Amino acid sequence: MTEPVTLASPPSVALSPATDSRSSRIKGIDALRGIAAASVVLYHYTSNYQRVFGHAKPPLFYLSHGALGVVLFFLISGFVIFMTLERTRRPIDFVRSRFSRLFPAYWAAMCLTFVVLHILPIPGRTATVSRLLANTTMVQGLFGIGSIDTVYWTLQVELCFYTIMFLLFWVGQLRNVEFYLLGLMLLNIARSRLLPPGSPWLAHHALQAKIIDKVGEVLILNYAYAFLIGIMIYRFSQQRQWRYPLVIALCLLYAAQDGPWLNLIATIVFTVLIGGVALGRFRFLEFPPLLYLGFISYSLYLTHQHIGYAILRRLEASRLNVNIAIVLTVGVAMLIADLLTRTIEQPALRLLRRKHAPASQ
Repeated sequence: MTEPVTLASPPSVALSPATDSRSSRIKGIDALRGIAAASVVLYHYTSNYQRVFGHAKPPLFYLSHGALGVVLFFLISGFVIFMTLERTRRPIDFVRSRFSRLFPAYWAAMCLTFVVLHILPIPGRTATVSRLLANTTMVQGLFGIGSIDTVYWTLQVELCFYTIMFLLFWVGQLRNVEFYLLGLMLLNIARSRLLPPGSPWLAHHALQAKIIDKVGEVLILNYAYAFLIGIMIYRFSQQRQWRYPLVIALCLLYAAQDGPWLNLIATIVFTVLIGGVALGRFRFLEFPPLLYLGFISYSLYLTHQHIGYAILRRLEASRLNVNIAIVLTVGVAMLIADLLTRTIEQPALRLLRRKHAPASQ
């Protein structure tokens, strides 16, 4: 995303690459991931591109709210990560699994974007080598360092979520995950009430305010509700206990208390879709093009924005029809994502499974 999207607090976009061998058989989840990826891509190439650069002529449509696909990504991540942890034997197995899924494709996408932006520069987007090196950590935002591609901010959110889940797994508290994440939601409510934006205290205590913000980022205070919904959907699909829908209802109330109504409506729709898929419904989602988009979704998310902007600017500058330029850019983005998925992301996963197959399953 060019900027974080406002959810129940700030943003709402992040693509989760979380998938294990079982989740890959839940085809509806992959289809939903494909829908989320497509909505984010089209948002960037229509509405966000118009806002940042301006199209040569108005395209046929603007997907103004496509960034809400990130909410869907967060819900899916909660669902899949909890499922993965329930079937993980040792903490180190989870670390290996997440590392192999996140970092190889991310590093490749980061280097590719860096090179493309030096060949086809776009205003304010070309990065230095020092920024490239800082970006290898995936948490550069915590240190105030910009990302090679703006969409990477969501990966930091994912990584912080994985860390919290890892710690709960490590100390044997995974069964009580809802209490911890609900606690984070309450903490965020208290923060927003005691220290609202524009508070005089914040204005006079800049350092303390910055520390509070960074702690909030590490604890994913703005997004805990979305991950928790996904977790509760998975748990309800395994055990029909009344408390899981109750927790989901609390999360939706939280999303409603200070977020735009459109975000709440989108979250409700996504909750229903994931819940239906988890319960074996909505087979109509298992549409081959959507499944393919789900297959390449992580690489597509990592590479589509700034590389796509660079291509789109050149195509529109050549006076090509705007709509044709967008279609061609989408095609190139999908081709890049397909190559990255097949040459980097999937081989890294296969390598992990060969080395650690007994522990990872």
